[in-house]
Amino acid sequence: MYKNGQAILLHGANVEISDLGFVEGAWSGAFIDYAFDRTDTFMGTGGRIRSSTFIVSTPSHSLDRIHYTRCKHSIILSNSLVFLLNQLGDRLDPCNPFYVRDLSSYIGGKNKMRKWIKTLSKRKIYLARIANLEISTDLDVRVIPRQLPVIGEDFASFSDFLSNTVSALAENARDPKRKIKYHPVSTISSGYDSSAAAVLAKKVGCKTCLTIANARDDLNEFTNLDDSGAPIGDRLGLIVCEFRRDQYLKSADYPEAEFLASGTGGNDVILADAEPKLANSLLFTGFHGDKVWQRNKKKVADGDMIRGDTSGSSLLEFRLRTGFIHLPIPCIGATRQTIISEISNSPEMKPWSVGGAYDRPIPRRVVEEAGVPREMFGQEKKAVGQPFNATPNVSLVHGRPLQQLLSQNSYADFQIWLKNLSCKDTLLNNRSFKLMRFLHSPLPWRIRNLLYTIGIVKRTISLLDEFRYTYPLTEHDYLLQWAIEKMAHVYDVDHSDLPHNLIPSKPLNES
Repeated sequence: MYKNGQAILLHGANVEISDLGFVEGAWSGAFIDYAFDRTDTFMGTGGRIRSSTFIVSTPSHSLDRIHYTRCKHSIILSNSLVFLLNQLGDRLDPCNPFYVRDLSSYIGGKNKMRKWIKTLSKRKIYLARIANLEISTDLDVRVIPRQLPVIGEDFASFSDFLSNTVSALAENARDPKRKIKYHPVSTISSGYDSSAAAVLAKKVGCKTCLTIANARDDLNEFTNLDDSGAPIGDRLGLIVCEFRRDQYLKSADYPEAEFLASGTGGNDVILADAEPKLANSLLFTGFHGDKVWQRNKKKVADGDMIRGDTSGSSLLEFRLRTGFIHLPIPCIGATRQTIISEISNSPEMKPWSVGGAYDRPIPRRVVEEAGVPREMFGQEKKAVGQPFNATPNVSLVHGRPLQQLLSQNSYADFQIWLKNLSCKDTLLNNRSFKLMRFLHSPLPWRIRNLLYTIGIVKRTISLLDEFRYTYPLTEHDYLLQWAIEKMAHVYDVDHSDLPHNLIPSKPLNES
C-alpha cells in the first residue's frame, strides 16, 4: 500500500475478491458483507476499506499472524513470512539462532510475545495477532484488538454459542457466491478436544475425519501409544481416514520445510500425508483445548490467549498452498478464557469432571451427550505433534538427534547448509548466551523475584527473556532459515502483467 492511495494485491487462487475487499477464510457472518473485521470469530486473513481507512484483519485466534514492514513510501503486509521476505528481496539472518524462540513467544500472551523481528538487512518485520490493523492514507498503523465475543456464563449458553458460531462459519465457507466452496472435515483422536471438534463438525454436515494412529514415543508418561480416534469416529457415524505421524520421514521432497517455515517449531508436519483429504476443506481441529478447556487454570485477561505450546501454528504455509481453512474449535470464544474456566469449574459440570491433571468437563460433556461412552476417550493425555525446535514448554526435542527427526533428504540438505554457516560454532559457544542461561537458572530467578518483591529491584530486568534463554543452543535453532530458503521459490511472482508504474520491485526494496 502506497501513500498515494494506490495498492497492489498479490494473491493465491483461494483468495476471494469483491468491491469491498479480499479474504481467505471464513467468519461468523454473511459472506456477501465482507465484515470479517467486525465479527468475533474469523478463521483466516483479509483486507477491506472502510471510509478512508484500509483494514487488514488477522484471525480471532493467535495461531496465525500478519506480518508487515514499513518502507519509505509504502507498507507491505502478508500472512506469509516466506512471501514477504521474497518480495522484499531480503532474508532472515542465518546467524541468528533466536528466531523460532521469538516467533514462538506468542504462547505467553500479548505481554510476552515479541512484536517484531529483524531481517539480515536490519529491517523490522512487525507481527500482529488477534487484531485489526487500521492503516490511514498517511500509512499510520493502529493495531486494534478484535472484538470480544459474548459467550454466556453457563454451559447451555456457551454450548449454544459454540454451535451457532460453527454453523455460521460453515454457512459462510460454503456460500454459493464464493468461487470456492469449503466442506467440513475434522481431526479426531482418543483425547478430548478433537473428539469434541468432530461432534460439532458432524452437526454441520461433516462426513470424514482424519486421525493419527500413533502418539509420540519420547514422553515417558505415556503408557499406551495408540491415539487413533477411529472407534469414536465409528461411533459418530463418520468415515475415518487413518495416518501415521511419522509418514513424512519417507518423503523425498523436504516435507518438513513447509511447516518449519512458519517459525514456530514445525509440529504439524504429521498432517503432511493427509494433504489429499484437505483441499477446499474447513478443517476442524482441537488445538488450544489443553488451556482453554482444562479445569483449574489461571485467569487470563479478556482479549488474550495464553497457550501451552505452539501446536497448530505451523500449518500456515501448508494450508495456504493446499487450500483449506483452519478452524481450531477451542479457539472459538477463547479470548474470554476466564469465563470458560468458571463454567468448567462450576457445580453444574461436576458430573463431567473426572478429576486429576487431565480433566476437561466441557468437551467431555459435548462428546458424551453425542452418544460416545465415557471410557472411549479422554483417558490419558497423549501428544502426536513433532517439534523440531525447543520452544517454551517443549525442551526435550534437543535430546533427540536431528537425524531422527528429519527425513533423509532434508537432513542431508540441512547439514550441507549448516556446514557453510561460518558463525555457527561461535554462537553455540557464545559466552554472553551462557551468562543469560545462568541468570535464567532457578536460583538467580528466585533472588531477582525476591529483590523485586521487597522493592530493591524496581522493575523486571529487560534482558531476562524466558523464551530466548531457557534452553541451550543447538543446530536445531537454525532450521527456520534453512526451511525459508527451501521455500522461497514457491512465491516467485511474475510482475510483467502489472502497469509499469505499479510494479512493486522498486518500492518493496526501499530502505
